[in-house]
Amino acid sequence: MKRKSLANLEVYKNKTETYHRFAEAEDYEKNISRFIIPYIKDKVVLDVGCGTGKFAKILAPKSKKYYALDISKEQLKIAQKYTKDIRKIVFLHSSADRIPIKDNSIDV
Repeated sequence: MKRKSLANLEVYKNKTETYHRFAEAEDYEKNISRFIIPYIKDKVVLDVGCGTGKFAKILAPKSKKYYALDISKEQLKIAQKYTKDIRKIVFLHSSADRIPIKDNSIDV
């Protein structure tokens, strides 16, 4: 059976608000965030596959600069909506194999 990539799933492409609500529930106890924050504090961060920005919203304020990359324009629109007050985030519409950032410019 051939696996579908996440970017091609109906809920990911066309039901982004629904996807966002499910994605936020994945770390409802904030364990992932608490683990990651010490590693990204005051660093330049690249979030590959940022989706609807659930981690960008939490982690970007702790970072020096935060690049949020996703292949889905729809997902990035939701991420921008939920993180509009955070100025450290640079949103990038790109696949992970062609990241438009200079080499050696990311800390984490």
